[in-house]
Amino acid sequence: MRLGKVLGFFGFGALLVTALTLTAGNRADASAPAGYSLVWQEDFNGSSLNEDEWNYRQNSLTDEGNVSVSGGVLQLDMTRTATGFRGAGITSKRTFGYGYYEINAKWDFVEGFHPSAWTQIWDGQLPKPNNDADATEIDLFEQQADGNINAGYFNWHSNAGADTFSYASPRVGYTGDYSLNYHTYGVDYTSTYMAFYKDGVKAGQIDYSGTTANKNSPMVFYLSTIVYGSPDPSQPTGYVYGKYYVDNFKYYSTTGTVPVTSPAAPAVHNPLRSDNFEIGAYKWNLLSGSWSTIIDGSKVLNTSTTSGESVALYSDYPVSSSTWSDSSVQAKLKLLGTTGSAGVIGRYQNGDYYYLRLNPTNNSVELLKVKSSVSTILSSVAFPVSTGTYYGLKLYMNGSTLKGYVNGVELVSGFDEDFTLGSSGVKSYNVSFSADDFLATRVMYSDDLNAGNADKWSPINGSWSVISDGTSVLKNAVATGEALAYANSAKYANAWVSANIKLHTTGGYASVIGRYTDINNFYMLRLDKAAGKLFISKKGGGSVTDLASVTLSINTNQWYRLELSMVGGVLKGYLDGEEKLSYSDASPLPAGRVGVRGYGESFSVDNLYVEAR
Repeated sequence: MRLGKVLGFFGFGALLVTALTLTAGNRADASAPAGYSLVWQEDFNGSSLNEDEWNYRQNSLTDEGNVSVSGGVLQLDMTRTATGFRGAGITSKRTFGYGYYEINAKWDFVEGFHPSAWTQIWDGQLPKPNNDADATEIDLFEQQADGNINAGYFNWHSNAGADTFSYASPRVGYTGDYSLNYHTYGVDYTSTYMAFYKDGVKAGQIDYSGTTANKNSPMVFYLSTIVYGSPDPSQPTGYVYGKYYVDNFKYYSTTGTVPVTSPAAPAVHNPLRSDNFEIGAYKWNLLSGSWSTIIDGSKVLNTSTTSGESVALYSDYPVSSSTWSDSSVQAKLKLLGTTGSAGVIGRYQNGDYYYLRLNPTNNSVELLKVKSSVSTILSSVAFPVSTGTYYGLKLYMNGSTLKGYVNGVELVSGFDEDFTLGSSGVKSYNVSFSADDFLATRVMYSDDLNAGNADKWSPINGSWSVISDGTSVLKNAVATGEALAYANSAKYANAWVSANIKLHTTGGYASVIGRYTDINNFYMLRLDKAAGKLFISKKGGGSVTDLASVTLSINTNQWYRLELSMVGGVLKGYLDGEEKLSYSDASPLPAGRVGVRGYGESFSVDNLYVEAR
């Protein structure tokens, strides 16, 4: 039986109290310490995560598909994937401070499963911030690899975005059953001590002062599970190792308000790492080669080395993609000779990495894995490489799926499971080259339809099915009226939404859409065969307005790559890697989902990606 859900959102200031109904067999009742008032609570009502209050954790080996909400319960799973294991997590959009934190939770007690409730200064949807602020992490509870459940805190040093801890407290242990029943876990967090509770009974207290004192940093609350220990690697893809259930989260304060006015929230940080080298190469770790910034129309990064390796890693601490499980890296590259090769690298750790390169010695584009100094070509294709010409290279890494693009066109692809996390950068061998417009960004969501189903989609209208067209694709079979399907993703405001689109008939259009709130509100980049144009359009309040367009020759039964960039009110449309349209909307739509839409058109969709912008 579950706890009756009758206490909802508490706003700032005034406190609204509603009675709770406790059903048998759920949890032991618990109360906050004296002097505290309940000011905010999340009950996880509804059928999906409340994204007005929570982000999906994306700075670890997690998958938002492992997060679900049903029956008033948040569920976080850990699953087997082709590349190993994926957990799940969410982080609060609110920041908290001193007060009493409490959750009601239970989980599967299995090897390698690491459920936890904790706080940190940075938002788990993004890379760690580069601010120089000391921070305290509170572990309300976590299951350790040895099976013990305990709590405590860490103080993190300010260097590199709180990347190394300066103090680790003693741990407070919890005892008793965990796997069968819900229990409450709480921490009384003050300026002089932390006291930890289970089911209203104090499990232990940590007093601090001087060098062990807390840092009074803003607290983003995390609920997550990751791999910790040794889960059974023999299980098949899709296997669920463990489930972590959370009934509610509560925050109490002595002031009756939230968020606290002191400390201040951390500085805004960026979900991507980029460099145009206009102020030099200070963001880079120049591992080998002779590097400098030179003028080539604008400033670019250049290596003059023509013998041996030149390797440069983006290192705007913390390292750009070392905590991103899925990411892409791209840059413009110009080779200044024909004797070697150059390209972009990803998931670099200790000399191991993936590598997308231009090879003028045999006029090819190659996708490689470099492991223990041994290079293995995963995929290659003939491609004429000219010296003195800039090429746009993009290496896409999503789980075990690797893709290489040149000038926006996918040319090589492969699968490999060896590397899951790492840094991004550029590299050459036996050739001088220049690089510009570097960008490493998190892949927020994707579906290549290779699962053979449309489970990651919600159709609104149309006639949808997954068919075979070389690979599995999603097809709308009807050529009359509207056909719209959105992805079961998070809501995105600033994002790059892309998909392959193929038109089958001549009477209408198909599009990728972003910031979808409902059937009457979204943006779309639409390929219109009937009009012979590519449009950026906005549907607001049920009315469609064309914001920008360009005339094109459009063929049926041909794949096109449509890419819609949305950053604030700035909208850009790309076709097959080339920017075709741009528009600044003075009244931009709010964050929403992504998807595809057609009208009067049968069309197919493949390889939907969402990247941070």
